[in-house]
Formats: sequence, C-alpha cells, structure tokens
Amino acid sequence: MKQLGIIIPAYNVGHRLENLLDTLIKQMTDDVEVIIIDDGSQDNTFAIATQFARENITVIHQENQGVGVARNRGIETCSAEYLWFVDADDNIRPHAIRVLLDTISQVPSDCYLFGLDKIRGSEVTQIANPSELQLTSSSAIAQNFDTVFSENLLNPLWNKVFRSSIIQQHQIRFSSIPSGEDAEFVLHCLIYVNSMHIMPTILYQYTLMSDTSSAHTYHPEYIADHEQMFKALTEYCVATGAEADNVTEQWRRETYLGACMNVFNSLLPKPTYRKFSSKMDEQAACLQKILSILQSGSRRKGLRHKISTSRYVVYLYMRLKLSIDNIHCFFNEIAGNSGLLPKIVVMVYRFGNWSYSIQLKPIKYIFYAIYRIVDLLLCKMLLNCDIPGATSIGYGFTIYHPYGVIINSDAVIGRNFTCRDQIVVGNKGIKTNDGSPIIGNNVTLGAGAKVIGPITIGDNCSIGANSVVTHSFPPDQILVGVPAKALERR
Repeated sequence: MKQLGIIIPAYNVGHRLENLLDTLIKQMTDDVEVIIIDDGSQDNTFAIATQFARENITVIHQENQGVGVARNRGIETCSAEYLWFVDADDNIRPHAIRVLLDTISQVPSDCYLFGLDKIRGSEVTQIANPSELQLTSSSAIAQNFDTVFSENLLNPLWNKVFRSSIIQQHQIRFSSIPSGEDAEFVLHCLIYVNSMHIMPTILYQYTLMSDTSSAHTYHPEYIADHEQMFKALTEYCVATGAEADNVTEQWRRETYLGACMNVFNSLLPKPTYRKFSSKMDEQAACLQKILSILQSGSRRKGLRHKISTSRYVVYLYMRLKLSIDNIHCFFNEIAGNSGLLPKIVVMVYRFGNWSYSIQLKPIKYIFYAIYRIVDLLLCKMLLNCDIPGATSIGYGFTIYHPYGVIINSDAVIGRNFTCRDQIVVGNKGIKTNDGSPIIGNNVTLGAGAKVIGPITIGDNCSIGANSVVTHSFPPDQILVGVPAKALERR
C-alpha cells in the first residue's frame, strides 16, 4: 500500500494542471500515488493529464458531474494510507511531499494540518499555525478546535491530510452542494479523527484566480448550501463537545456578507440600493433561520460586527469593489486588443456603455452627447463599425480588424467575446424589436459571421468565417455553414 494518495479533480484547467503535475513529478516517490479525475473538460485538460500518466499516476475521465463526484471517484479509486485533496489550478511547495512523508513516518496521526501560501497576483499571504502541536485524542482536538482553526483555515481540504481508513470505514463522501462541500466533508471527518498533528510548515500554494468576473456570479442556492454547512459544524460540536465561538462568529459574519454580495450580484449590471434593500428584506427570514443554527456564537457587538452587518455600508463597499474590478477589467481588456484601431473601438464602446449607466440625467446627457459625437466620427464614419453603448457585452471584448462590425443594441453578449471584421449580431429586421441574440461566455466569431434573431448561443462556441447562425445552439459547439450546423469536436 502506498503511504500518500493525492486526489486531483480537474475541469478546464489544462495550463494550470500542467504546472502542478510538473511540480509533482519532481517530488514523486514509490510511496506516493496520484489520481487525476478529468470531470468532462472541454479544453486540453485530459490530454495534458494523459501525458503524465504512468505506473503511480492514474488518469480517469468522466462526464461532467461536478467536483464532489470527481473527488468521490478518487476516494473509491485510491488505495493509499493517507489522502490529500489538491486542486488542479493550485500548486504545492518544493519538497512538500517529502516533508509530509517524513512527518507521517515520525508522528503517525489521523489528520495533519499544515500552512499555505495565499497568492493573489504578486501578493503572497502566509497562513499557518505558529507552532507544532500534537493532539492525541478527539477530546484534545475538540478543546483546541477554536484556537487551531482561528489561526488556520477550517473550510478547505488542501491544507489537511486524512487517514483513508476513517473516510472508508465511515463512508464519508462529498455532497452535491455547489459551495460549502469542502467544509462539510472536513467536519464529518473530524468527528472520527482521534489524533491530529499540526505543522507550522507551509506546504500548499493556493492561487486566487485573477478573473474578477467569478466574484460577481449569482448563486441561487447560496443560503441552502450554507445551511448544510452549518449543520455539519453543529453536528461536530454536539458529537465532540467542542466550543467554536471564534469560528462561529467568523462564519456568521462571512455568511451575512456573502448573502449580501450574492443579492448584489443578482442585480447586476444595475444594482441600485433600493432594489438591493428590497431583495435583502425578502431573504431576511431565510438568512436569519440558517444563522440561528450556529447556537454557540459569541455574537459580539463590536465595531467590526456593526460595520459588517450594516446593510448600507456593505452595499457601498460592494459598489466600490465593483468599480475597482471594472477598472481593472477595462485596462486588461484594452491591453488584450492588439493595434490602435481595436483599442479605440473598445474604448469608445465602454465610454458609451458607462454613459448609459449614469443616474443623474443632466450629467448623463452631457456624456452621452460626447459619446455619440466620438462614436460617429471614429467608429461609424471611419470604420463602418456600429456597437451601441446600450449593448451588453462582458469584459474581455476583443476585436481583430474592426471594420464593418455591427452589433444590435438589444444583443446580450458574455465575457471574453472575440470577433473579426464584417460580423453581424442582430435581429431579423422584419419588424421592430423582433429579438436579438443572447451569446454566452468565451464565444468566437470568424470574419463575416452572422448571428441573427432571438436565439441563444451557449458558452465556448466557435463560429466559422462567413457562417450564418439562425438557430440556438448549446455550449461547446463549432458552428459552420449557411445555415450553420454543429461539427463534432475532436
């Protein structure tokens, strides 16, 4: 039996997975096995994983079923004594495996907790317990629970290693909730853990993705997911007698802020305070119900608590954060367009889109007039390019050769939209307001392509040059021809 099993669920992370596997290969020993579960990726993830397959690295492909199902598949496949769940878009420090194996040999325990680097761009924050500690009973773990997990992260999997027999014996598996499944799994494991070794050593490198769009995604099941997570914490405290005042207070605060942000995201692109407050009132009862599950919270009423639970302050914070994120995305978008003319077209469109969002009408009319003049002179007359400011296009808009680009003002286009010259995204023109396309994220239009009518194009579609699309298509399609038909991906 191998001593350490590393389980890696992967979905559309080919370039990041390659970096991780390069690091793992350099550290592999005969005591380690790696299980990679490709969860129905549409990019080159499976191909990259297969390149690294060998005797102690197994690659499994399954239809897309979610990260929980993928990890469960890894649990059922891996036969190692200990399990380490590593995310495919993160990395581990050099010699991390050797440090873990040495510690396991010297200090046998049911669970190991270690530190991590939290990486956001060039900024690195280190999170770890300050000193080494060996807890030799479930009661000792319960007594130290609040202190240990106030200094390190309770929720994630990747800063912990668990004895496999505990997971197998008690049939602990990941649930299907889209968020909070990691914390739920950890807490279910800790109920049966009788020894824990806390290492001040930093072994993991957690990278926050630079794409800020994910921070503005609405999750309709947010409250239900957290209810399940809170029940797991309560079950652990009841089963072990643990006190979790600090953890509970942190979860209360973060959950309230998360609920506010989720409501805010549901109102994008125009989240006014009146709408935000009204929707928060609608969810107040459900939110209070799940917060009441955490009975042991100290419920401090200090300044930090008051600020974090003030609806108006939270709203202002999120508006400021959204503005900063949009500015960041805007400069990345401009940098992503090569050549002066594409940059001008995108900047003019964004200026027009911003002018439409101004609330004060006198100011709005001034900037709107400036936009119309600039748009007429630089885009319409110079390039025969018509992209109204009223059009909804996500950030990451890229144009190659911006001549004759026509997009209807009623069209809705997602993030990372790429197009070339002479494309049309519009209605049929039979009558007024007869419907315009809704286009998903990461869609590419070739030169001369036309997308016409009240249709929907799913994420990650590629539309060939001179194709005419008049019917809806699901995600991940290659569309070619007149009228366009889907080709089979290879």
